[in-house]
Amino acid sequence: MTVQRFRPARGTEDWEGRAGGPQPLSGAVSGRPALRPGSRPAAARAQRLALALWLALAVLGTCAPGCSPRRAPETSPPPAGPPAPPEPPRPPKIIAVRTEPVYPRVGGFYTVEPGRLRVIVEAVSADWVGFGISPTGTEQQPVPAGEAARIPGGTGPQGGELWSFTWDVPDGDLLMHLTITARSPAGECSEVIGLYHEAAAGPGAEAPPGGREPFYLLSASAGRFSARALAGLPKYFVARSWLDDRRLLGATGTNPIVVDVDSGAWRALNVNAWWFVPDPAGERIAYANEGGLYVTSTAQSGDPGALLAAAGSGGPPGGVLWSPDGAHLLYWYTGEWDLDLYVIDASGGEPRPVEPTPEGYFLTEPAAWTGPGTIVFNSRASRSRAGEQEYRSAGYRGDIVVCDLETGGLRFLSQNPDGTYWNAVLALPDGRLVFSIEEPGRPLAGLGILAPDGTVEMLECDAGTEAVSFAPDGRRWLERCRVEPAPQPGTGGASGEPPSAAVRFLLCEGGAPQPWAAASYTDVLAGPLWSPSSQRLAVSLACSRASDSGWQLTYHTWVIEERQ
Repeated sequence: MTVQRFRPARGTEDWEGRAGGPQPLSGAVSGRPALRPGSRPAAARAQRLALALWLALAVLGTCAPGCSPRRAPETSPPPAGPPAPPEPPRPPKIIAVRTEPVYPRVGGFYTVEPGRLRVIVEAVSADWVGFGISPTGTEQQPVPAGEAARIPGGTGPQGGELWSFTWDVPDGDLLMHLTITARSPAGECSEVIGLYHEAAAGPGAEAPPGGREPFYLLSASAGRFSARALAGLPKYFVARSWLDDRRLLGATGTNPIVVDVDSGAWRALNVNAWWFVPDPAGERIAYANEGGLYVTSTAQSGDPGALLAAAGSGGPPGGVLWSPDGAHLLYWYTGEWDLDLYVIDASGGEPRPVEPTPEGYFLTEPAAWTGPGTIVFNSRASRSRAGEQEYRSAGYRGDIVVCDLETGGLRFLSQNPDGTYWNAVLALPDGRLVFSIEEPGRPLAGLGILAPDGTVEMLECDAGTEAVSFAPDGRRWLERCRVEPAPQPGTGGASGEPPSAAVRFLLCEGGAPQPWAAASYTDVLAGPLWSPSSQRLAVSLACSRASDSGWQLTYHTWVIEERQ
């Protein structure tokens, strides 16, 4: 082994204790230096042993006391890679819109008053916000109405920047869309709100505050429709359905009443009906009471008719669906989880059980007949698509199932993913099905039409809609929207007035929803109910009226007709 010696730093001693630089070795044998005269072998060996120990400790990175460890050469960090690309700019987003003064929002419309209107927009990632106006119900492009100004230092409740725009609401009728557009180099987005204003009251239109009827047409529809109250009806009358375009079927308590809306004459059927459903021709009603399920004629009074199904241990049947030809009835008893369903001839006979619940489903409910031998049901899945099965009160998803009464076969009309719920609500004359979409916390999140070939057409439904009434022809419908803010139940009103709710109705005919009518009621609201021809409607409600003894509920019914 060859050992190399290193020059010590100036002012230090070499490994043999001599000052200065290295000295040449002489007489080296086997790599060991020869002894100089006067040296001591033991001392030399000790020095060599110390050197070996020092080298070993230097390799291990440690050192004996009094020694300095040998530093490992410093290594340079690996070369840095290319810099990360900057994040792309985010497109703008409109978070919220509000008005000053604060106006109630009915569906997608703000009911405003003439004068200065300030619209405040909360947006993120926007460099510019502008406004445009256009008449509602037209394809006209928005006409620019101005640019919004950024509110200095303004921050909205959700952390976005605030922009504001003022506009003078004109006198007279107003029905328009306000389009709000936010832009940046990364893109743009828009939100459309409706602005609505009623002029002074006219025939069939809204009356001034304090002189309003509980139900009234809005001026946007008063030129196309007319509304009249039915006078002379029995106390507590509430409309339930139409028998034909002239006869309206309702009830006072549990007594069914037939009203001729043209002459105003009415006739009680004088049977005890907890509920009742007319047949498609309007000639009979199926009804139930403590005795069971009956069918009787609408042309006579006092005849209880034929008993089709006796009441069970849990009471009478809970409902019926007539077949399109009126020859059969589907009726059911309510169980803990599912219904016990039967089909029976309308003239009587032996009932036949119906089993419409697919494997892995529960909470099955009937929706509509789609033919003489087929019925559509709504059912909830008790197992997830992944096979999980835990208790969920609403199930994992909701699907639409059709049952063939002759074979008992079941066929799915929808195959929804978990978390999606469809409910069939109406069978149209051409075989299509109207269905609603349900989401957690939103019983009516959307609407659609399902064709026999499986094609789905989604319908625009306002976010504030709480109920929908489809015309029998399927070409139009009415959406009921609660006016916000609404009185809270139990809070009462001035001078002890019972709390009431205010609603607006929007007419939808394939385009943007149009304001149609408004109502305020205290206890009961039935309708709007479409007549078989889709040309007439009926609305019943109960509202509070002041009397000498306090507040009293009064009942009212209107017939609305489309002008020819």
